[in-house]
Amino acid sequence: KCESYWPQLCPPPLVAMAQEMLTGDDSLMCKLEENFDVNTPEEIKEKINISKEKWEVNEKKIKKLTSQLSTPLSEISFVLVAYSFFTDGKVTEDEQRAAIKNTIVLGRLWEYNQNEIQDAYAIASEVCGNCEMEEIQAIFIDILAKLYNQEGFNVEQQEMVVSSLELLMDADGEQHKAEIYWIAKIKEFWKLK
Repeated sequence: KCESYWPQLCPPPLVAMAQEMLTGDDSLMCKLEENFDVNTPEEIKEKINISKEKWEVNEKKIKKLTSQLSTPLSEISFVLVAYSFFTDGKVTEDEQRAAIKNTIVLGRLWEYNQNEIQDAYAIASEVCGNCEMEEIQAIFIDILAKLYNQEGFNVEQQEMVVSSLELLMDADGEQHKAEIYWIAKIKEFWKLK
């Protein structure tokens, strides 16, 4: 019999699959499923459907939240706030001040008035506050991709955003691995040196 000799030489799942393919008998596979608490195909389908539903809900929520970021400045503001938050899980007072300062600098450079600058930061903070960590990261990445493909968002502006993120990274006096990682990823994605 297959189960008395081969399991000692081969991994049990491989033996079970071979037995089923060669003989049509799936008793060893059933035994493995019981012993190792393996999900049945029905259980797997159920988990996939739950994950798919969860993703669809998150995707709808992300689109709704992203639509609130209606100006390039509010998007950049979100990137600044989100970067401070999701790289180390908290936004210090120093990081918040640096995000506000960078939003003001970029807003003036792009000729936004004071009210528009305040609104952009307020909306970005609100959207960030209404998100789970994964959603913040998804919106962050989506905005960076959108900016990269936006006409008029040139290398100089890309470098200014990266510089703003570097200032944020240094604002609390600590450089976390995730902060360094994301700056490197953005530079790579935007093809900056």
